[in-house]
Amino acid sequence: MPFDKFARPAYHPATLLVRVVPKCASLAGLLFLVIACSLQGTVPPPAFSERPSPSSLATPPALPSTASPAVAVTTRPAATITAAPEPSHWTVGLLDEPAGILPFSPDGRVAAPITQVLFPPPALALGYAYTTTGILREIPTLANGGVERRAVQGYLDASGEFTSTITSVPSTTEQLVVTFHWNPALRWADGKPVTAQDSVFAYADARRAPVSPEAQALLESIERYEAVDDTTTRAVLMPGRGDPSYPLAAWPPLPRHLLEKATTAARDKYAHAPIGYGPYTFDGAVPGESITLRRNKFWPASGLRDELRFRFFPGAQDLRAAVDRGEVDVASLERIPTDLYRFLDQDAATGAAVVIFMRGPVFEHLDFNLADPLLQDLRLRRAIAHAIDRQKIVDQLFGGKTSVLQSWIFPDQPEYAGDEQLRRYPYDPAKARALLDEAGIKDTDGDGIREMAGGKAISLTLLTTDIPLRLEIARRVEQDLRGIGLPVRTRALPVDQLYSPTGPLFRRQFQLAEFAWIAGVEPSGVPLWSCAAVPGPENGYTGNNFGGWCFGPAEASLRTAAGSLDPRERAAAYLRQQQLWTQELPDVPLLQRPIAILRRPGIRGVVPDALAPVTWNVDVWRP
Repeated sequence: MPFDKFARPAYHPATLLVRVVPKCASLAGLLFLVIACSLQGTVPPPAFSERPSPSSLATPPALPSTASPAVAVTTRPAATITAAPEPSHWTVGLLDEPAGILPFSPDGRVAAPITQVLFPPPALALGYAYTTTGILREIPTLANGGVERRAVQGYLDASGEFTSTITSVPSTTEQLVVTFHWNPALRWADGKPVTAQDSVFAYADARRAPVSPEAQALLESIERYEAVDDTTTRAVLMPGRGDPSYPLAAWPPLPRHLLEKATTAARDKYAHAPIGYGPYTFDGAVPGESITLRRNKFWPASGLRDELRFRFFPGAQDLRAAVDRGEVDVASLERIPTDLYRFLDQDAATGAAVVIFMRGPVFEHLDFNLADPLLQDLRLRRAIAHAIDRQKIVDQLFGGKTSVLQSWIFPDQPEYAGDEQLRRYPYDPAKARALLDEAGIKDTDGDGIREMAGGKAISLTLLTTDIPLRLEIARRVEQDLRGIGLPVRTRALPVDQLYSPTGPLFRRQFQLAEFAWIAGVEPSGVPLWSCAAVPGPENGYTGNNFGGWCFGPAEASLRTAAGSLDPRERAAAYLRQQQLWTQELPDVPLLQRPIAILRRPGIRGVVPDALAPVTWNVDVWRP
């Protein structure tokens, strides 16, 4: 199965249980959406409310029309030849056909280029910040009055979680109230206004039957969601969840006028052929081949082509060839076979296509199971980190189009501590051997395999998925560790078995595990590194802290960072957490997987982004 579809979401709510320990007069809580996968600079990170927004428009963009092609005239007095008419459509190439194209589709990342133009998200993740492209009048912040902090009286239960149930421990926490002002010019493709009631209707509908883990995560973060008037909604978040991802609480609307009293058959029909409120609406589909959208004539931006066609291809090479032949205008490649990088470089060099690589939000990492007595020795964990030639993996398997990670937070995310602030683990086999010697793990009989202090030969098992590229990463890890005397045996499972609630990750039946998570705008990390997120019988084997790293000082910093809207407080807390994390090394971060955006030469306006779908600004694409 294609490995890129199955990165483990870092916030995966279907398997997440995080206890919130509030502090008096402070925000604390779970960042409900990390997407998070996936980047940081060394400047102090601003809180969301102060981040510069790439685009914050009061109305959907209204663009000037593109001039008609010029007439080409020959020197013969009686003959003129006009240029070929400009195509009336764009064609976007994708590798996967999504299972659904409504908001919160179960195949969310796969469906995103399509849902982006049918149902543009009220808050768009762009450039590791949130922005609106006209669905909301503005992103609410503390500064513009859209976000209110309220003190809430309550109690702490036996686990330290804030509750309204009376206990012997009174407590106070904060609650965010967020007001969203929707663009009054928005229209469904049938001409009906998009109203606040449409958003509340969609929220209530999701309450009855959440359609995806992302939807479930958002629902768990909202105490109530209501309409203030026809163009205003208000979200009251759960107490203690002073979350910088609050803009995501603006619920994507569904057409209440069509669905509120619709039969099951009518709802099913809408799910397969929806009208949208974005620049395009559904027109038709050929299963397994294409989906065609037509322009929403009520979207006020000019310059849009009449149709937007999505074609699905069986493999990356097929998609690349279609761009080269001019059959596809723009393509998004998130699963790039190792042998394709050189051909993409050739296309860029010859001008056959414009190819843009970027570090994507999916990141590979190596987890240590700290329940294993062997791996509780920090010297062994550090030796393993120094022994793996991560740069060689980047260069030889990923075309050198990405970089080695130093932390679980990315270099392009504002919250990144900066290389100079962190303990790093460059490839250094000699240092790895010295650390193993210091730990008493030595090759006493000269057979190339190290033994424990009692003379027992050491051995390790590496758990991963049965996807070819992951297997090759595992092979290289095996080779590097064998080079310092640590034999490793890889155990590869199908994706559904690895991520099964009863599988070896959640039951913590592994020593080393190599897989991927997906990052987003806000790092959070509470679902990954908090004590309550360690899967076990006490929480029903939920949580994403598979390694079991439970370190009080780091968790305190993490909760402060994840629950704060103050930029200086967040910067200091994330810095401290990352320093402790890289010092204790519960995980070896490997790399961000590259994304390639391909486009035909001459097309202008395509602006790739690590988080936003390639179609996020289709309004401004020009030939």
